This record gives sequence, structure tokens and C-alpha cells, in this order.
Amino acid sequence: MNAPGGKIEAGESALQSAIRETQEEIAVVPIEPEQRGELHFQFADGYSMHCAVFLAEDLQGEPQETSEATPFWVAVGEVPYDAMWEDDRHWLPLLLDGKTFVGFFTFDGEAMLTKRIEVRTSCGVE
Repeated sequence: MNAPGGKIEAGESALQSAIRETQEEIAVVPIEPEQRGELHFQFADGYSMHCAVFLAEDLQGEPQETSEATPFWVAVGEVPYDAMWEDDRHWLPLLLDGKTFVGFFTFDGEAMLTKRIEVRTSCGVE
């Protein structure tokens, strides 16, 4: 289980990518999304990933199922962390609490080996 996301296409900013991916995956347009986080992932096999995390307080349209996602809403206190990547339980509460953060995670397959999260006043990914 995951939020909308994907790779930045050529000539696209992280913000433009977040809007496009949300449209493609759940058929809504996030209104005025703000970057609130950065996530850095390093995997034991050498693969690494750097992600920008955005939060939008509103959206245009109604979420729809697509070939990529079946959207659903849950109360903040009922987020199903046990069905998500292990790192989500460490940074998602910060996002939902309005904080800005940078997270560093090391994984071996699906097992999280290390984590470090820094709460910050701003993010630097565009």
C-alpha cells in the first residue's frame, strides 16, 4: 500500500511529477501541493532512490480506481502501517502532523536495516 508517486520525467520538476502521477494513479488533481519531505533510500543490492514528499490539503475531482491504484480514505488514527513499507510508520506521522523532514533509510529487500529522520524547517528538492 502506497501513496501516488513515480519517476520524474525529462524536463519535469518534482512538483510537476507529483501532480501528474496523482492524476494518472487516482484521477484527481492535488490543489497547491507543498513539499514537506525528502526520503533517501539505499538498498543492500546497491540500488538507491531519492524521493520528494508532497502534501495537498485539497483536491479537484473524485478519486477513481485505475490500473495502478484502488484509492480509499482512512481516519488518521487508522492508517494501516502494517500493510505499508516499514519506513512509512516513521515519516508519515510527521507529514500528517504538518512537519517538514528528511529521512534516510537502508533496506535489504523489504527489511529495514537503519533509519534516521531529521525534522527541518524546509526541504530542498524541487
